[in-house]
Amino acid sequence: MKTSSSPFCGFAFLLTLVPLAACNAARQRTPLNPALVIPPSAVSAPPVSIGLIVDSSGSMLTGKSFGFGESKLEILQQALATFCDTLRPTDEAFLLTANGERSGKFFDFTLSPKLRQSFTNSPMVLKQALYDLKPLGATMLYDAILEGLRLVNQGQNRRKALLIISDGLDTASTASEGQVIAAVEVAKIPIYTIGLGASSTAGGLWDNLTTRDPVNTEVLQTLSQRTQGLYLLLNTSTTTDKTAALVQDLESVSKELRK
Repeated sequence: MKTSSSPFCGFAFLLTLVPLAACNAARQRTPLNPALVIPPSAVSAPPVSIGLIVDSSGSMLTGKSFGFGESKLEILQQALATFCDTLRPTDEAFLLTANGERSGKFFDFTLSPKLRQSFTNSPMVLKQALYDLKPLGATMLYDAILEGLRLVNQGQNRRKALLIISDGLDTASTASEGQVIAAVEVAKIPIYTIGLGASSTAGGLWDNLTTRDPVNTEVLQTLSQRTQGLYLLLNTSTTTDKTAALVQDLESVSKELRK
């Protein structure tokens, strides 16, 4: 038997299209993630060659317990990936870890910071290297800074900088704090530092034993102050949304770089 569609059915079908069209329009008007929006002033700023020095030592596993929660390294990876997305095609960056690793050569047991990604202007390549990091080994922050200074001077852009994210507790470097301070003063390259953990001003043995998740704020502050950079602290013991807080800190660094 032949059936015929009523005018009411056609009208009902048209009504279903209206909300869909409105929904699609709303999606198109949805603003971008503010963390990924580069301010207009940043577009015209000179390109920068920046070295990303990240702490991926065993201490960066702090925050994760029995497979639950987020470690400091996971928080760093998520937030720094957002920062990588703000790099312009004329910018370039490298990724250097601040923990001691073997070179891989036979019978070479020397530990040193490892270059995970050489200079690139590809955020995707940087993020891939970033997400490949695993928390392992002792912290060699001072050695990593000296290596970072050497590498960043090879950058093609006139404006250069280092960004360091660490708990600031060096446990295995061959270089001393004094040697590093002297080197950064001579280099005159701005160093932006972000400490992850709870403040420990003196950074001595007693402070490290009595402070949960301590950060040697004195070292990180000195590095930034002596080089006209910027120091920020993400207090992991009092901050609820640590990833969002670190993204905000990195936005502050990005704005400073574009001045």
